[in-house]
Amino acid sequence: DLFIGAGAVSRQYGIKPMSHLYINNGNGQYTDLPKSQMGNLQQVGMISNAILADVNGDKIKELIVVGAWMSPKVFSFNNLS
Repeated sequence: DLFIGAGAVSRQYGIKPMSHLYINNGNGQYTDLPKSQMGNLQQVGMISNAILADVNGDKIKELIVVGAWMSPKVFSFNNLS
């Protein structure tokens, strides 16, 4: 899977940009996750860094994002395929 977190909106610094999550179908083809399934991740903030890590010890990695003017956010993913 591929997460693309945006850092800024051109000529509108401070506005939360749109982020995208692309799901791999297992054959190397990626599909943009629908906005209805993105929840708070769609406009989480001005992303400067993201990492996958198992935060809660369930052996499934969560997405951790950080950025300007925002606290770190942790997202768990369930049944995205």
